[in-house]
Amino acid sequence: MSMVSRPNRSQPINTPDGEIAPPALTDIFDEQRGILLVRFPAALIVALGVSGIIAFAITGFLGYALPDNSPVTLEWRVFHRPWALFLWFCALLLIFQVTVFRNPALRRRLVAVLTTTTISIIVIGVAYFEREWLLNTLNDLLHWLNLPDLRDLSLSNPWTYTLINALILGVFWIDTLRRWGRRAAGQRPNPRSKEMPSLEDLISGDLIAGAVLAIILAILFSPPVAYVLTRLAQSKLPLTACTVALPGACLTSSTPDPRVTLTFLNTLISLAVLVLGLIILALSAVLSGLAARGAVDETVLEAVPGRPASERAPESVGEQVSLTIINTLRAALSRSFRLTGIFLSLRNVVWPALIFLSAVSLAFAAIFVQTYLHNDKSLTFTLNYLLPALGWMIVAVGAAVIALGIYEVSFEVVWNSLRFLSIAGFVVLLTFWLFSLAMWSINEFLLQTFVTERNPFALPGVSTFLSAFILALYAVLAFTPGWRTRRILRVGGARRAAPRG
Repeated sequence: MSMVSRPNRSQPINTPDGEIAPPALTDIFDEQRGILLVRFPAALIVALGVSGIIAFAITGFLGYALPDNSPVTLEWRVFHRPWALFLWFCALLLIFQVTVFRNPALRRRLVAVLTTTTISIIVIGVAYFEREWLLNTLNDLLHWLNLPDLRDLSLSNPWTYTLINALILGVFWIDTLRRWGRRAAGQRPNPRSKEMPSLEDLISGDLIAGAVLAIILAILFSPPVAYVLTRLAQSKLPLTACTVALPGACLTSSTPDPRVTLTFLNTLISLAVLVLGLIILALSAVLSGLAARGAVDETVLEAVPGRPASERAPESVGEQVSLTIINTLRAALSRSFRLTGIFLSLRNVVWPALIFLSAVSLAFAAIFVQTYLHNDKSLTFTLNYLLPALGWMIVAVGAAVIALGIYEVSFEVVWNSLRFLSIAGFVVLLTFWLFSLAMWSINEFLLQTFVTERNPFALPGVSTFLSAFILALYAVLAFTPGWRTRRILRVGGARRAAPRG
């Protein structure tokens, strides 16, 4: 079951209005012709639909909370977490990523994205759904290695924040050193970008970006922000200033030394890195200023677009050196503070974090859906569980799409993916009521045959009525005289006008 791309992707499209540029390799939706550029096998769509019904049925009929003082059953042990629904959501995420990077020329990027997503799914699945098993396994390993016990590994453990902080900084600096090495060898720092800054501009810009990253981490790991994040994750464990300090900072008191908190350490890192970046900028400006009057060999300075070459004009030394220094600083700082410059430096930290966020959001959405199915479909439960589930799904989709856009350093990837997802989502919305009625029929069949007494799908919910109402509205419009003709003419005119814009 492989997806097939439509032909004519490498050649321009000839139309009466002129020649249209061919779609990008990552495009899924053709804006000019209004069609999808990929054909999904019918067997894949059917498999997704059937597996989705099975996942919702498992989540709805199994895993109910045990009554007080009742023994743990095999059903509860296996299905008390909605792992089936979570895996189905993750399958949709993986298929979306394969769709974007389906072209054989993008195989390495596809492998990188799928590997990151798979690792995120495994980590979230084990840590969130099988936390006890994970903790027992880690503790056995740590005990064998004579390391401290991490039995209480959670959002309230200092080790959690310390390791996350170190991992983010480590990934950023390893990637930064790799980019410096590529530029020193005469290659573009980022193969997906056309930017070719001088080595000193690159180093100073990355150092400033590193300072920005450290400041962001200092804010995220401050006690107030960390407390809000744990509440969003529905963690009931206590969080104090000791939680966001180095492990062991509160052994003798309940208040850590301010010098060992992650906020303080990240602030120090930010200041130190910022100092280095400014020193490099200053030295580069001094060399350029001296070279303007022949005091330094100009061949040691790289010619960079945006940094005008020095001219031996009959001006005063002060004017010539001042202009040269200003041009040097402007060329470096313009790259350092441009949004693209910062994102290029932080790119390999941001896009894996967004994919991880997408997987976390899918896990939260699955849990809220399970809770909603295990209760009545009243307005209270709809507001408390169904709407949060929808919100987490929106976060998951947004994080996944933005992650691919940052990975490709292209806003077009984000926009084109959203157009495709809007079409797919609209189709699902129009047909959702049919799946809902199918689940209701399954529920009634099991009740009539005395297989179960549970009613997760007994009453249609708000989403079912919304889906049926939108379908009925479009059906009425479709049979309205002249509406379809006017819509076709309006859409066709917009497509013809698009190349001229």
